[in-house]
Amino acid sequence: MTRPAQRLTSLLGAAFDGLRRLLRWLRGLPARQLARVTSALSGAMLTVAGTNRTILQRAPQDHVKQVSLGGAVLTTAFLAVISCSVALGVVFHLHWLAAAVGGLIWGVLILNLDRWLVVSTLRQSHWIKTLLMGVPRVVLAVVIGLVVSTPLTLLAFNGEINAHLQVTHAEALADFERRMQADPRFTSLPADREQAVRLQQEIATASPADVIRNHPEVADLTQRLAQVEADYNRAEQDVACEKEGTCGSGRLGAGPAARDKEARRDRLAGERATLIAQLTTTKQQVAASAEQQVSALVTDKQAQLKALQTKVASAEQARAREVAANDAAVAADDGLLARLQALHELEENRPTLKLAHGVLFGFLTALECLPVLFKTILLLGKRSSYETLMEAEDEFVQKRELLLAHTAYNEAEAKAQAELDAARARSASQLTAEVRAARIVLDAQVDLAAEAVQHWKTTQTARLASEMTTADADPRRRILNLNNVSVTYPHVTPQHHPRTTGAQPSTDTATPGEPHDDGNWAAAGTSSLTKPIDSADLSHGTAPPRPHGPGAPFEPNPGHVQPAAGTATRDSDTVPLPHQHPRHL
Repeated sequence: MTRPAQRLTSLLGAAFDGLRRLLRWLRGLPARQLARVTSALSGAMLTVAGTNRTILQRAPQDHVKQVSLGGAVLTTAFLAVISCSVALGVVFHLHWLAAAVGGLIWGVLILNLDRWLVVSTLRQSHWIKTLLMGVPRVVLAVVIGLVVSTPLTLLAFNGEINAHLQVTHAEALADFERRMQADPRFTSLPADREQAVRLQQEIATASPADVIRNHPEVADLTQRLAQVEADYNRAEQDVACEKEGTCGSGRLGAGPAARDKEARRDRLAGERATLIAQLTTTKQQVAASAEQQVSALVTDKQAQLKALQTKVASAEQARAREVAANDAAVAADDGLLARLQALHELEENRPTLKLAHGVLFGFLTALECLPVLFKTILLLGKRSSYETLMEAEDEFVQKRELLLAHTAYNEAEAKAQAELDAARARSASQLTAEVRAARIVLDAQVDLAAEAVQHWKTTQTARLASEMTTADADPRRRILNLNNVSVTYPHVTPQHHPRTTGAQPSTDTATPGEPHDDGNWAAAGTSSLTKPIDSADLSHGTAPPRPHGPGAPFEPNPGHVQPAAGTATRDSDTVPLPHQHPRHL
């Protein structure tokens, strides 16, 4: 077992020991303090269960059920903390403190998920619908239980799993050694090591005597001398035995057989002496160059030793890498999957262990599913007072929200209608004011036009009277002066209200500098007809046309009525002729 897992195991043991001490401490508390602690724990469990305490106060008979439901949720969260801490320590080999923090985070997540499953599981109109609603939540709870209970099961069989893992690791190491011995890269490694040792010894003990002894001729002569020496010794023994009569012919004394053996002995003695002389001579010859040969021999053996050491070092490094990789693999083969595999292998040979594993795994999974199962069982039973009050509260809240929404809608609609009515009233008032203002402006324009016409009439009457008086004084100039008659008409521009025509009033002004008597009138906003009326126009009964268009000045007789006989016209504007003097009109 890895060191983080061992620390986690010891930490869990300390946690359980602390829990036992806490229970003993609670038993020793006075009744009042124990009631306070119990109330605080009950409040925490009610919060975890998602219970409405205000409604629960109206149904005290359901207090125990809700507290038990919260306790079930806390139990699953506690098991999740332990499970995740063990898994993090075993799989990721984290420090026990980091594993504990990760376990706490996982426990909070499981707590929140179980709390949601409990709160969202509600009673339906029929028990079949309630059951169908609870099935998906139960399945989800079972999946969570399988995940959470697996590390706890491994923790329960931790001793058996560790022993099996040690056996498995030993078998893996032995198999690795066999593979290393059969590997072609390492089969010659022992022989190479021994050869390297021999070369080191030969280099250390190299001398001229070794060169002489290992010389081919010296070695051959030495071998031949040893053989002749052995033959000579046997021949000497044969001669002595023959003379004593203990072997050979069996006769005492130097007989023919003894002489033959002596001759053979003497021949071997001569050969021995010759070989000794040759060996001595050869050694003397070889000894002359022994130093150089010793130096060359040492150099050659050192080169062989260096090459052999390089080969051995390379093979040993490769083997060391293989061993390190195997050791790392064996050390890493202690995770969650390895432990599951070890437990499975143990179950194959130990049926009792398999049964215990199944029972424990099912028990832990059931504990993880306990909140949802507990809530589903409660919903399948008789409706409790708390549920009835909760449904009534929900219905009341829904109706209140609908009423508030309807009231808000009506208020908004009334406000919008009031704003619309106010806008319409403002528009009507504005329109009335604009019509009244337009009427006032139109009346003012009519008054101004009347005053202008009256002023024009007075001015023209006086002017014509003056001209006629002058003409009467000089009858010869009466007809001639008709050609120079100039009549000035007032310029009245009709005003149109912008709401009816959409156009701004246009104003035409008289061109200053044209010859007429009343220049001030023209400059004040009038249009003058200053072109003299010639006799040709008078003879045809017509006058030059006046301008037309939206900017044309307003002049009398806009209907273009043909003038009566005896009048000259300028685009339907009548000018009195000499026989129609204003006095006669």
